Amino acid sequence: MALSKKKSITEGAKLVLGVAPAGGGLPPRLVLYIVIIDASGSMKKWLVRQGEFIPAVRSALVERGGPRVAELIYGMTVVVSGDAVFSDFAPLSRADDPPYTPLGETPIGTALGLVAEKLTAFLEQVVFPQNTTVRNLEVLIASDLFPTGEEPAETEAGVAAFIAAMRKFNGKVTVLAPDAEAVNRDLAARLDLNERGVRYLDAADPKAVINITFDSLLQASRKVTGSKPRLRTQ
Repeated sequence: MALSKKKSITEGAKLVLGVAPAGGGLPPRLVLYIVIIDASGSMKKWLVRQGEFIPAVRSALVERGGPRVAELIYGMTVVVSGDAVFSDFAPLSRADDPPYTPLGETPIGTALGLVAEKLTAFLEQVVFPQNTTVRNLEVLIASDLFPTGEEPAETEAGVAAFIAAMRKFNGKVTVLAPDAEAVNRDLAARLDLNERGVRYLDAADPKAVINITFDSLLQASRKVTGSKPRLRTQ
């Protein structure tokens, strides 16, 4: 679903209704992930063909951790390109990339604010009422973090809402940027809530975002499976 940057953040929250997983129930414990992908020109080296990102992550994760892992990891993928385009929260086994139209602008603050709204609604309306425990909440932001197509006040409001939600729900944030010279350092520092430092993408590796997402989810899966994952070495 596409959320226009002109919509208010409050309006965006209403769209989270009806995202309960197929089958009507959640597992007793799960890992929650959100991947936010900037589809602007600065990130083009690491953009994969539409519809191939989450399937590639899922295939690698199931190969290493087995099909059960993909049922215990729930997530949402967000593409920022003119609009903020969201997939529904779903187990990785049934998750898909959201289709989008490349529009160039990157309203990153608006997107982060809407992520905060959708996350809060999903947890408070779906997860917590079922007494499901979220063992880990991982958020990966692949972007240079330079906002375009929105006013500074919109950027600030969205960033503040996102940071508040991460602190409220103990989210772990990782920022993936093109390189040290092509990133909004001030915003990156604000979003580095867990002091992980900004990770810079390898320009020679077009699958860098896929591989980092895979490694992050494989590591996080220990929280629900208890097994020791084997991380990628290449």
